[in-house]
Amino acid sequence: MNSSAPAVLLSVSVVLYDTDISVLEKTLMHLVKAAEKLKSFPESERLSLCLLDNHPQQTSLANLPERCMEQLSACFDQVNIIKNTTNLGYGGGHNRCIENRQSRFHLILNPDVFLEEDALLKGVAYLQANIDVGLLAPHVVDEKNRPLYLCKRFPTVLDFLLRGFAPSWVKRFFGKRLANYEMQDVYTAGRACKEIPIISGCCMLARTQMLKSVGGFSKDYFLYFEDFDLSLRMAWLAKVAYCPDMKIIHVGGHSAKKGWHHIRLFARSAITFYNTYGWRWL
Repeated sequence: MNSSAPAVLLSVSVVLYDTDISVLEKTLMHLVKAAEKLKSFPESERLSLCLLDNHPQQTSLANLPERCMEQLSACFDQVNIIKNTTNLGYGGGHNRCIENRQSRFHLILNPDVFLEEDALLKGVAYLQANIDVGLLAPHVVDEKNRPLYLCKRFPTVLDFLLRGFAPSWVKRFFGKRLANYEMQDVYTAGRACKEIPIISGCCMLARTQMLKSVGGFSKDYFLYFEDFDLSLRMAWLAKVAYCPDMKIIHVGGHSAKKGWHHIRLFARSAITFYNTYGWRWL
């Protein structure tokens, strides 16, 4: 990047793999609206976007309506489209987008997340006002406006088994335990919190330089737990926080409902995670 070029305030990466085009289009249109709102920020600077397709054969982006690509190009000062010949995994895909970014802040965004119009404005403003925070989680609901809890305390194996595979009546029996793991007390309080051990990765706003300093996502994780690992490593450098004013809708998730292949990937990453940070069974 030329040193005389205007600074990039925010870069965004979206990694795709066999993505529903209608959902992706809605994600990108919400992103455009939020980015346009961010441009009203007093310190208006450049914005950049990286779209990376991890599928070796399919080309999700080729099926996007032309009007969608036109709006992205009009909104962002730079739009990079990358088509991988091999699947790098979730973290590996984002790392490729991040490696050449020279932005102040970077948004890691799932292709099934709809940003509220002022989400980027609120998130960037929070990071600018709180220089001790390096990684930020938003307030999340699903498509039916039910709360989703991205903030987590360090998980035990039992927590994962209960949350992912237990029937509803068992979950109700362990309701207090799961509420503690999901930090529901923080959500109920409705205030920003800087004492978040772990955040889930469907939408993460970070200081780009700190993200690079820890090496981005670990190559040890192909899919699942890369966000947990990143949270713990980012916490070495700065606070990990929750900002209730930054709001999104997430329509995906629930790895246990995606079939045995995803369950195997989840289990493999869980073993890597616990081997790294210590096994806690109960």
